[in-house]
Amino acid sequence: MADYIYDASVEINRAILDLKNIKNSKEILQACININTVENLADDLNHQYLSNLFENEKDGIELIKMKEIMHNLERAVDCAENVSDVLKAIIIKNA
Repeated sequence: MADYIYDASVEINRAILDLKNIKNSKEILQACININTVENLADDLNHQYLSNLFENEKDGIELIKMKEIMHNLERAVDCAENVSDVLKAIIIKNA
């Protein structure tokens, strides 16, 4: 999940740098698409991880801790998608 957070942050950085030249909105939109792709992959990983966790973890306290950790990591990727939505709104308003 950390790799997905990193990938999303790289795309956010790229899009923010491209805002200096907002006329080149194709690059920003591509970064937004990439962020959405990463978020979908993170969702899939989260579902797989939780399925495996509930199937194999016998210690209830450990299960809750690991579930919360994964939830918070997945929320970070969700926040990246929110940034993507804001970037798209900026492009639309400047069109």
